[in-house]
Amino acid sequence: MSGLDLVGRLEGWGHDLGPRLRSRVRLPTIRRTPAERAEIEAPTASTLERFRAVSRWTSIASIVVGYHVLLGHVFGIDLLRSPAPGIPSMTPSAALCTVTAGAAVYLLQRPHIWAQRTQAYLLQACVGATATLAVLGVAENIGQGDLGFERWTGMTSMTLMTALAFLAIGAGLLLVDCAREYRVAEVLGLASAAISLQAIVGYVYGAAPFPGQMPLYTAVSALLVSTGLICVRADQGFMAKVASNSLGGVMARRLLPATLIVPILLGWLQERGQSAGIYDFEPGLAFFAIANVAVFVSVMWWGVNSLYRMDTKRRQAERELKETAAKLRRSNADLEQFAYVTSHDLKEPLRAISGSVQVLQSRFGEALGAEAEESIRHTVDGANRMQTLIDDLLTYSRLTSREAPLEPTNCDDVLGEALANLEVPLKESRAVVTHDHLPVVRADRTQLLQVFQNLVSNALKYRSERTPKIHVSAEHRGDEWMFSVRDNGIGIAPQYADRIFKIFQRLHTRKDYPGTGIGLAVCKTVVERHGGRIWVESEPEEGSTFYFTLPQ
Repeated sequence: MSGLDLVGRLEGWGHDLGPRLRSRVRLPTIRRTPAERAEIEAPTASTLERFRAVSRWTSIASIVVGYHVLLGHVFGIDLLRSPAPGIPSMTPSAALCTVTAGAAVYLLQRPHIWAQRTQAYLLQACVGATATLAVLGVAENIGQGDLGFERWTGMTSMTLMTALAFLAIGAGLLLVDCAREYRVAEVLGLASAAISLQAIVGYVYGAAPFPGQMPLYTAVSALLVSTGLICVRADQGFMAKVASNSLGGVMARRLLPATLIVPILLGWLQERGQSAGIYDFEPGLAFFAIANVAVFVSVMWWGVNSLYRMDTKRRQAERELKETAAKLRRSNADLEQFAYVTSHDLKEPLRAISGSVQVLQSRFGEALGAEAEESIRHTVDGANRMQTLIDDLLTYSRLTSREAPLEPTNCDDVLGEALANLEVPLKESRAVVTHDHLPVVRADRTQLLQVFQNLVSNALKYRSERTPKIHVSAEHRGDEWMFSVRDNGIGIAPQYADRIFKIFQRLHTRKDYPGTGIGLAVCKTVVERHGGRIWVESEPEEGSTFYFTLPQ
């Protein structure tokens, strides 16, 4: 076998080693921030879609109720205004509030609705109409004398409880897409739902209406709108916990319906039995208490049984994870031995090949001819490339097999050390390197040094004809630091922005730019091990800016 054939086979074997390393090294330990931990238990897409469906259909139902009540007032149909004689009719103003509030909740279904001008105007008009009618209704009820609501609008004024409920809904709609005030919007939605539910329960129990009581149709429509408002952004506020993928979220979704419906149903049964003369007040109260205990014990047992099944599955998953971790530890031991063999045993034959061919060239170069000298030169270059490839692969394999604990690290000092290591190429290229004050972060100092050194080295390697200018900076964002390394080099086409971070992926030939295609893969592995992310923004001939984040 010739030297060229041997080097070719070794180089092909080295390229195959990359996927083996990725598949066999153990998963890095990532320190997750509270925001990332919350994201892991975030609601699933299917759960959010179910809550959106609830919001959508309750808003449609409220629009239908309000529309039919308005028709009842226009055409004088009593059944459309009130379900039965003796039950107050829903006023036109309350029906109009129901329609506008329901339409606003329906329009909120689409994300980023405020960015769409026509729909934004329509949404704002619906919210404004709801809030205005509610404010006028409250003022008419608590103001001194007649404020002229009926005279100016041509509609009967709504009751005080109705006006308060729709005022809470209107204010909630105004705040629902304000990040800091979303919890206030939820509280307002819950308050409106509580007012509506109280009225509905009063009608179910046959309680005598009090001044300002909500009509039944009004209470039902306000409850529908309030439910839609609460569910429209189920990925935020306290609803995010109810909709979450955690055990608490699953149990909340299972138990909340029972806790809302069962007491009302049992109370109605007790009231019906007492009204029918089946039992007196005291036995009825005892029946109500015992029935509540029995039902809630059943619900609690159902929840405990569900938690038991979930916990059993979790324990089984933990056992499987431990077994997998043991296999990965054995695989890591094999990989370490493999890396040792790679770094020592394979270097010897490469040095022997390179040395022998160079001796052959020095002794018999003139006799072999120009073609043979060219072959010898290619053989030596291939052996040197293979030597570099082995060293880089060894560095890549040690990223996860020899992890050091994360400790407070001064990034200014680390960057200074990286620039000192690159002193020769920096002087040769006459590069100008500047940097802002860099923070102290929790990191593996050695690995962070590799990141800075590889990114600055890349900026020097892929420089343009201009004098290389490199700037390193850091910006505090939330609970993380975002670092950037900006250069004025040849740049990268946007479609290759992800490819360059994969091992052995190169955009240029070795004749144009030397290297093995491992440097950026090392940076990506290190940054992700620290719980961050890395990306690039660039345009051809416009330079590149590499960004990476590290937790604070």
